[in-house]
Amino acid sequence: MVVTSGGGIGFAMRATMGLGMGALAHACLAIENSSLSRFQPLATGLALTQFNAVPHLDGAGRAHARTHL
Repeated sequence: MVVTSGGGIGFAMRATMGLGMGALAHACLAIENSSLSRFQPLATGLALTQFNAVPHLDGAGRAHARTHL
Protein backbone atom coordinates (compact mmCIF):
# COMPACT_ATOMS: atom_id res chain seq x y z
CA MET A 1 0.00 0.00 0.00
CA VAL A 2 1.18 3.49 -0.85
CA VAL A 3 -0.38 6.65 0.55
CA THR A 4 -0.01 9.65 -1.74
CA SER A 5 -1.74 12.74 -3.07
CA GLY A 6 -4.02 12.97 -6.06
CA GLY A 7 -1.08 14.26 -8.07
CA GLY A 8 0.86 11.06 -7.45
CA ILE A 9 -2.15 8.99 -8.46
CA GLY A 10 -2.62 11.13 -11.56
CA PHE A 11 0.96 10.69 -12.69
CA ALA A 12 0.78 6.94 -12.06
CA MET A 13 -2.35 6.91 -14.26
CA ARG A 14 -0.52 8.92 -16.89
CA ALA A 15 2.37 6.44 -16.99
CA THR A 16 0.11 3.37 -16.89
CA MET A 17 -2.46 4.54 -19.42
CA GLY A 18 -0.34 6.79 -21.63
CA LEU A 19 -2.40 9.90 -20.85
CA GLY A 20 -1.47 13.26 -22.29
CA MET A 21 -1.26 16.32 -20.03
CA GLY A 22 -4.81 17.44 -20.86
CA ALA A 23 -6.30 14.05 -19.96
CA LEU A 24 -4.13 13.92 -16.83
CA ALA A 25 -5.42 17.32 -15.67
CA HIS A 26 -9.01 16.29 -16.38
CA ALA A 27 -8.62 13.05 -14.40
CA CYS A 28 -6.92 14.78 -11.47
CA LEU A 29 -9.82 17.21 -11.09
CA ALA A 30 -12.09 14.24 -10.35
CA ILE A 31 -9.95 12.80 -7.55
CA GLU A 32 -11.59 13.14 -4.14
CA ASN A 33 -9.57 13.52 -0.96
CA SER A 34 -9.07 10.20 0.87
CA SER A 35 -10.20 8.21 -2.19
CA LEU A 36 -8.82 4.78 -2.98
CA SER A 37 -7.21 3.81 -6.26
CA ARG A 38 -5.62 0.47 -7.07
CA PHE A 39 -3.05 -0.59 -9.63
CA GLN A 40 -2.72 -4.32 -10.29
CA PRO A 41 0.57 -5.70 -11.62
CA LEU A 42 0.07 -7.84 -14.72
CA ALA A 43 2.57 -9.61 -16.94
CA THR A 44 2.21 -6.76 -19.45
CA GLY A 45 2.56 -3.95 -16.87
CA LEU A 46 0.34 -2.17 -14.39
CA ALA A 47 -3.42 -1.95 -14.85
CA LEU A 48 -5.66 0.59 -13.10
CA THR A 49 -8.31 -1.60 -11.47
CA GLN A 50 -9.95 0.89 -9.09
CA PHE A 51 -10.10 4.68 -9.31
CA ASN A 52 -11.37 7.31 -6.89
CA ALA A 53 -13.42 4.96 -4.70
CA VAL A 54 -14.82 6.43 -1.47
CA PRO A 55 -16.91 3.64 0.09
CA HIS A 56 -15.95 4.92 3.55
CA LEU A 57 -17.72 8.21 2.75
CA ASP A 58 -20.88 6.80 1.12
CA GLY A 59 -23.11 7.04 4.17
CA ALA A 60 -25.39 10.05 4.52
CA GLY A 61 -23.63 11.01 7.74
CA ARG A 62 -20.29 11.23 5.92
CA ALA A 63 -21.39 13.25 2.85
CA HIS A 64 -19.87 16.41 4.38
CA ALA A 65 -16.44 14.74 4.36
CA ARG A 66 -16.31 14.39 0.54
CA THR A 67 -13.94 17.05 -0.73
CA HIS A 68 -11.85 17.80 -3.82
CA LEU A 69 -8.59 19.61 -4.32
